[in-house]
Amino acid sequence: MFKKIDKSEETTWLSLSDMMTVLMVLFMILAIFIALNATRTLSKVIGVVDLFIESENQLCDDLKDKLYKNFNKSDLKISCEPIRITFINEKYKFEHNEHKLNNEFKTTLRKFFPIYLDIINDWHYVNTKGEKIDLSSMIDEVRIEGHTDSAGKPGTSTNDKYMYNMGLSQRRSKAVLNFVFNKKELPSLRPKYQWMRDTLTANGLSFSRRLNTNAQPYDYNDKNQFEDKKASRRIEIKLRTKARELIKELREAY
Repeated sequence: MFKKIDKSEETTWLSLSDMMTVLMVLFMILAIFIALNATRTLSKVIGVVDLFIESENQLCDDLKDKLYKNFNKSDLKISCEPIRITFINEKYKFEHNEHKLNNEFKTTLRKFFPIYLDIINDWHYVNTKGEKIDLSSMIDEVRIEGHTDSAGKPGTSTNDKYMYNMGLSQRRSKAVLNFVFNKKELPSLRPKYQWMRDTLTANGLSFSRRLNTNAQPYDYNDKNQFEDKKASRRIEIKLRTKARELIKELREAY
């Protein structure tokens, strides 16, 4: 009634069972190996990104330290992430519908740019071996931004006012750029002209970044806010780094 199991069948069955066990162990080892390698790769990427962020923060701290030794905090506002210098002194503001630099602002620019450009040209970090690693090549753009208030010709649309102020804001930023490249005004910058041509740009933002009476970005959805027209007519210097390019290279490398 009972079929006798052939010893050869039993041996074959055991062999297949053992083989499946071995394969499961191999797959488990492979999965662990892949996970460990992925973790190591992620740790490397995070480590590089963290180091770059730390270096950017250190650059911002250096700017604060050195610029505030030469200017009052009522003259400049220095922000990080991104690194941005805002000329906040009322003496540096533009008159309504004007783009010419006044004498007070020119005096400040003569002093500001040599210090600012020297600091960012010396951007570096020191590794664990005590070696100084140059990071100045990671600076993508020094953007001179011109800003306006929202005023415009009476009876015109908001779009027309925006486009008119776009031209005005560009003239303001270009006036600063022209001043920086003026050999008579800033002769000490002549050795940096090639780097400056590769890096410095003039950009107009119209009234898209206008300020409220608390010197904060104006939110047109908040009916309790009021635009500070004079504070909005300003110049800002924004530093852009090659963080995006760095992340792209890391992605391709790992």
